[in-house]
Amino acid sequence: MGKFIYLFFVWAFLICYARVYVGRHYPLDVIGGGIVGMLIGAFTAWLLKRSTGFTSKLPASTAEYPNPEARSGTITKGKNH
Repeated sequence: MGKFIYLFFVWAFLICYARVYVGRHYPLDVIGGGIVGMLIGAFTAWLLKRSTGFTSKLPASTAEYPNPEARSGTITKGKNH
């Protein structure tokens, strides 16, 4: 997700530009909507992190997951299964 975040901003900018270009919105409408959207997104992320402790970062080390199957999310069948 990290390397694609810039594509989301480019996509949003192109849609904003297109809305102004075709005359459906005034430039300040689009800028105001972008600011309101970013504020709502930041508040929602803050609220989620505060209420659940959720972070989108993966653990820094594998020490938290001693079992490699638990880390990868897949279970492979071996000789003991």
